[in-house]
Amino acid sequence: APDSFSLGDTIFTWTSTDKDGNCVTASQLVSVVDTTAPELVIPSDIVIDAVSLETPVDVGVATSTDLIDPNPVISHDSIENFPLGSSIVTWSSVDMFGNSVSATQSIEVQACGKPIDYYNMIMGTEEDDIISGTTQPDLIW
Repeated sequence: APDSFSLGDTIFTWTSTDKDGNCVTASQLVSVVDTTAPELVIPSDIVIDAVSLETPVDVGVATSTDLIDPNPVISHDSIENFPLGSSIVTWSSVDMFGNSVSATQSIEVQACGKPIDYYNMIMGTEEDDIISGTTQPDLIW
């Protein structure tokens, strides 16, 4: 048998011979499979000031390496424009054998340089105001 095996299937033939020259053989299948997930390095968390109620954010670029697959597939669930407050972007990497890894990145869009929870916000529509019997603007900071 070799000292190490390549990825995939290897068939061995074992042979045993006794002192009288009688011989018997047997085959053995050794399968080496990749069950190791790729490594994934994602961009740092982002804190950005709002430019409007929805702010465009460049979430960056992730990198991924794998023991076998030279080009694991990287994806994320980012949106183009982020609302005020905290959002999570989930990054994933999958190799050719289906092994995967995920990591999350935090995106914080702040109003006037402050986190959204710093402000007292009242949001609603005129219809909501009529039903509740109050008259409030759509957004107050």
